[in-house]
Amino acid sequence: MAEQQKYPVSISHGFNKDDVPKRPYSSMAYLTGWEPVSLTLEELIDHAMNGGAWSQTQFKDGERNNNNAQLIGFPVAEYDLPKCEEDKESVDWDRARTTCPSTEMVKDMLSDGTIAAAYGSQSSDLSTGIFSGRLIPTMSEALTDMSLYRGIAEVFHRDIEAFTGLEIKDRCGLGVARWWAGAPSRQYLTGIRPDLIVYETSALIERAKAEVIAKEPHKYLPRQTAPTERTPLSKATVRVIRWLFSEGLPPPDAESFQQLVSPAKALARLYSPMFDEDFCDWISSSAYRLKSVGGSAERFLASGQQFDCASVGWFIRRVDDAAPTWRQEFEETFGYGPGLDNFNPNLRGRVVAADF
Repeated sequence: MAEQQKYPVSISHGFNKDDVPKRPYSSMAYLTGWEPVSLTLEELIDHAMNGGAWSQTQFKDGERNNNNAQLIGFPVAEYDLPKCEEDKESVDWDRARTTCPSTEMVKDMLSDGTIAAAYGSQSSDLSTGIFSGRLIPTMSEALTDMSLYRGIAEVFHRDIEAFTGLEIKDRCGLGVARWWAGAPSRQYLTGIRPDLIVYETSALIERAKAEVIAKEPHKYLPRQTAPTERTPLSKATVRVIRWLFSEGLPPPDAESFQQLVSPAKALARLYSPMFDEDFCDWISSSAYRLKSVGGSAERFLASGQQFDCASVGWFIRRVDDAAPTWRQEFEETFGYGPGLDNFNPNLRGRVVAADF
């Protein structure tokens, strides 16, 4: 029998406290203690099913961050269960039936060769027949150019969506260092095909370049990573941003990581310590988000690399998407002031009705 292919990944033994796959023994486990290894798909799944955490990326020096990424074994994707609007800790099972694939559909993906392995997350209820969890393909060779990963991962996400007809809302699998996972126990394993190679790496890269990168190069081509220049903020701008954190923004729920949390963290880091307390109070307003960042908003704010795209503009554009009526609400409370011109160029030249 041919020897099974090994894939470069990172594994951690710092999780599974109280038999909860993503609960760390120490908050530092999110960042450190990630061992670079090469494992067969069976060995990787065995590690996960025994309470071990893993990442599709092999990191040097034991630290999980973009700068330490060396090799990637394969892309990853996952379907998450939707949460109830009134209680972000509870699953909306009615909505899950229309947003998540069935377990049988995932088994069909395995049979079809769209994926090589799949297993459910701890929040899954196996009795429902609804799948939420990790979807894993395999590649013929490891990816060595980290700048191409987002593109090939997007191709994989689209292939999954084409099969299921269901959008993958949380595309955390597009990140070189963001995604990682554990597993509750072997009973959550949906299936595995350890000898299957889903993608020829060279062909997948060509698809990524043609189908994804060429159409939106600004999103996928490498960027300079020098920290953004910190420019002065007016008193009015500071007041608006603080009001947004305290009153204008919705809580940072399960679906808002890329939309709101990243640009908000980038802004707070850029102008630290000016908005540190405001950002941390906002993160702490969501029990879900606070738990997902290890229980400490302050530590989460301080962790990770500097952003190269931090700006008031990026933050406000995402606020506009999440809370499109915030300007009207602000003006109803404080009246119109010249500082609002910074956030809506269409209002420039307007007569000031009140000063804030």
